[in-house]
Amino acid sequence: MEHNEVVIVKSKNDIKEVSGLDRIMVWSSEEPLYKVLEESGKTLDRKAKMNMRICRDVKYQEGAVFKSGRASFTVYKLSEVLEKKPVLDTNDRILVNDSEVNKIFETIQQLVNLGYLVDVYSEFEEKARVINDKLISNFSILSKNANEFSAELEAVVQGEDYEELSENIKLIRDNAEGIKQDVLKIRDETIRVAVFSTKKSGKSMLVNALLGEEYAPTSLELATPNIIIYRPHNSRIIKLEYKGEIMEFLNANELREYIKEEFSRINLKGAALNDMIVYYPAKEGINYEIWDTPGPDLAGSEHGKLTERAIENTDVAVFIVDYSKYAQESEIVLLSKIKEVFDKQGKKHSLIGVINKIDLMFADANTEHIIPRVSDFIHEKFRELGFERFMVIPTTAMVYFYLNKLAEKFPELREAQDFRKAISEIQEGATFYDLPYEIQTYITVVANYTNSLRMTHGKIFTFEDVNNLTNFPIVKKYISYVYESKAKVEKRYAVAKSIELRATTISNEINASKLLLSQEVGIIAEAIKDFEERTKEIGEKFDFAIENVEKSFAEKVKESLTEISKKIGDNFEYFLTGNERFNVFKKMLQEKLEEICKESWDPKDALLNMSELTYEVRATVDGHLNNFVSALKPVLFDLTQQLNSALNEDHEVFVSAVESLNNKLSTIGIVSQEDGQVFELPKIELKVDLEHVVEEFPERIPKVGEILIPVSDALKERNLLAITLDMLFIPIEDVKVYKYTEEALKLKTYELLDVLRDKLGKLRKYIEEELSKLMEEMSSMIKEELDEKKLLVEEYYASVNSAVQNLKSNLHMEKSKKEKLNNMYEKILGSFTGLKRVVDSIMEV
Repeated sequence: MEHNEVVIVKSKNDIKEVSGLDRIMVWSSEEPLYKVLEESGKTLDRKAKMNMRICRDVKYQEGAVFKSGRASFTVYKLSEVLEKKPVLDTNDRILVNDSEVNKIFETIQQLVNLGYLVDVYSEFEEKARVINDKLISNFSILSKNANEFSAELEAVVQGEDYEELSENIKLIRDNAEGIKQDVLKIRDETIRVAVFSTKKSGKSMLVNALLGEEYAPTSLELATPNIIIYRPHNSRIIKLEYKGEIMEFLNANELREYIKEEFSRINLKGAALNDMIVYYPAKEGINYEIWDTPGPDLAGSEHGKLTERAIENTDVAVFIVDYSKYAQESEIVLLSKIKEVFDKQGKKHSLIGVINKIDLMFADANTEHIIPRVSDFIHEKFRELGFERFMVIPTTAMVYFYLNKLAEKFPELREAQDFRKAISEIQEGATFYDLPYEIQTYITVVANYTNSLRMTHGKIFTFEDVNNLTNFPIVKKYISYVYESKAKVEKRYAVAKSIELRATTISNEINASKLLLSQEVGIIAEAIKDFEERTKEIGEKFDFAIENVEKSFAEKVKESLTEISKKIGDNFEYFLTGNERFNVFKKMLQEKLEEICKESWDPKDALLNMSELTYEVRATVDGHLNNFVSALKPVLFDLTQQLNSALNEDHEVFVSAVESLNNKLSTIGIVSQEDGQVFELPKIELKVDLEHVVEEFPERIPKVGEILIPVSDALKERNLLAITLDMLFIPIEDVKVYKYTEEALKLKTYELLDVLRDKLGKLRKYIEEELSKLMEEMSSMIKEELDEKKLLVEEYYASVNSAVQNLKSNLHMEKSKKEKLNNMYEKILGSFTGLKRVVDSIMEV
C-alpha cells in the first residue's frame, strides 16, 4: 500500500489494525467517532495516537463534484474523494448540490480533522462567485459610470427649476443615490472578523495570536470591558484612536500597558469603555479588521449591548469554546444569538468555532490524547443543540503565540532537532532569570507543553512539530478562507443584486417618461388599465400559498407528533409485558447479583446495565424518528412545490402583462430601445426552497442514553464467613461475600419493571418535548425564509409597478411639464445607458 492510502474502517478492531500503518482512516459506521476513539485509544500505543489521521465519512444523496486541476469526478461519499486523491491541497474543490448545503460544513469539518483545507461550496455560491469576479473586474468602470450618472443627474436637477417635478424624479434620485452608496460599500469594503466567547476562554489571547503581537490584555490580567478594533495599516507606528484622540506608541507592550490602565479604571465600576481602534502594522495573511469583544457574562448590562452591536456589524464570527467547559448555558445563549442574527442577514458560512486550550488535554492523564476525538465530540454536541452550520477547530492559541514569540527571541529554536531539549536548556541556563518576566513565562508554558507531549507521545519534536500540534496554523488559514471565499462573496453578491434592482427601476422610469410626449394618451391609458387589470391579483396566490403552507405544516407536525408518541408508547409497553420478558429481566438481575456477591468491594452504587433493552429501545426510537424525518421530506417537498407553483403562476401572469404592455406601447413608436421594450424585469431568480430546512433535523433528534438500574438493595447481609476471612487476610475466592434470597430476587424483578416503566415514561415525555421544540424552531425557520422571499418578490414587481404608476399619474400633466421632465431624462440618458450596460454584463451568468 502506498503512503497515505485511504482505508475505510468500520470497527474498533479495524482502527487498531490500521492505526500504526500511517494511513488515512475514514470511519463509516453509525457509532459516534469520538466514542470509538475514546475506547480505541486505550489499546493503541503513543505513536499510533500521535500520528492518527481519521475522519467520518460524509454522504451526498444528490452527488457532489470533486474538481482537481482540470479533472472532475462525481462522488457520493467523501471517502470517494480521498480514494481518488489521498493528499489534498488548496487547489482541490468540492461542489455540493444546493439541496445539501449543510454537507458543506460537515465536509469541511472532516477534512480539517485530517489537516486539509479544501474549498467546499454550493451551486449557488458558484454562481455568486462568477458575479463577484465580474463585479470586481468591472468595478472601475462601474464606479466611474455610477458617479458620472449621479453627478449628471444632480447637475441637471440643480441647473434648472425642477422643484415642480420633485415628486416625479424622486424615484430616480433615490435609486441613483442607492447605487452610488452600493458602489461605495464595495470601494470601502472592510471585512470585519469578530471574536466572541464567554469569560476566560482565551479570546484576547486568540486575537493576539492572530495579530502576532501581545496588543490586548488577556483575561488572566483583566477582562475586556469594551470593543477593541484592530485595523491593519501601512506604517510601523502603532496608533490608538480613543475618545476622539489619536495616540502613538513605540511598541505593543507600551500600548498594552495603557489599555490595562484603562481597563483597571473601568473594571472597578463594572461599566463599559468607549470603543478603541488600534492601527497596527499590517502583516502578511491578515488583511482584515479584527474585533475583540467583551464577554456578555461580565458584570453590567452594557457589555451585553456591546456584544450585540458587534454581532450585528461583523461579517465573520469566530466563536471560542473552552475545552475545559464546553457547551455551557452561557455559550449556547451567545452562540444562538450570533446564529439568529447571521441567519436573518443571510450569512450562511461565516460562523467559525474554535476549541481553545487543548494543551489541557495533553496534561490530563485521564483522557485519550487524540485531537480528532476532541473536535468530533464537541462538533457533535453542538450539532445536537441545533448548530448544524458550525464547524470547530481545536487549538491552543496561548502556546502558539508564546512559541512563535520565543522563536523571534531565540531563532535557533526553529532549527533544533530536539525542541524540548533546546527549550529546557534555555530554562535551566544561568541567564534564565535575567530575561524579562514575560519571556520567562513564555518559556515555562512552552516547556511544560512540550514535556506533556513527550510524556504522552514518547517522541522527539522539532519546532515545526510543536507549532503544527497547536493546530493554530489551520485556524489562521480557515479564517482567511472564510473571509475571502465566503464572507466577501456573500457581501458583494447582495450588493450586486441591489444595484441591478435599482438600475432596472431607473431604466423603466426613464423609458416610460418618453411616452409622455406621445399624443396617443388614450392608447397609453388603455394599456396601463389592461396591465393593472391583469396584475391586480398578483401576489395574492403567493400570499395564500404561504398562509396555507404554514397552516398545513403545523397540522401535519401535530398529527405526526401524536402518531409517533403513540407508537413509541406502545412499543415501550411491549418491552415490559409478558412472562417471557419477566424471566429475561429476572435472569439478567440474577447474573448481576451473582457477580456482585463474589466481589469484596462495597456494592452500594452497583448498577445493572440494561444494554440489550437499551439497544431495543434505541433501535425502536431511532426507527420511528427516522421515519418521522423521512415523512417530513415529502411534506416539505409538496409545500415547496405549492409555493413555487403559486409564485410561478403570479410570475407568468406578470411577465405576460409586461409583454402585453410593451407590445401595446411599442405601436406608438417613441421608445428608442434596441428591443423596442419600455419595461424590463430584473434578472433575479424567484424560487422558494424549504426542503433544506429538514437537513438540519436528523442530527438533532433526541438520543436514547444507557438504561442503568440500581440493584444493590436486593442483597442481604454480608456473609459472616467472608467477613472473618477478609479480616484475617485469607483469600476468599470461593466464598460469596454477599448473598440474596429467591424471594428478594423475585421482588426486585417486579420493582425493576416498575423502575423501567417509569424510566421509559420519562424518556417518552422527553422525546415529545424535544420534538415539539425542534418543530417550533423549524416552523420559525420556514416563516423567516418566506418573509424574506416575500419581500424580494415585492421589490421585484415594484421595479415595474412604480414606473407604471408614475407614468399613469403623469399622463395628464401639462404639456410643458411633460417636455421638461422628458428633457431632463434625455440629458441623463447617455450616462445612465453606460451604467446600465455594465450592470447587465455583471449580472449575466
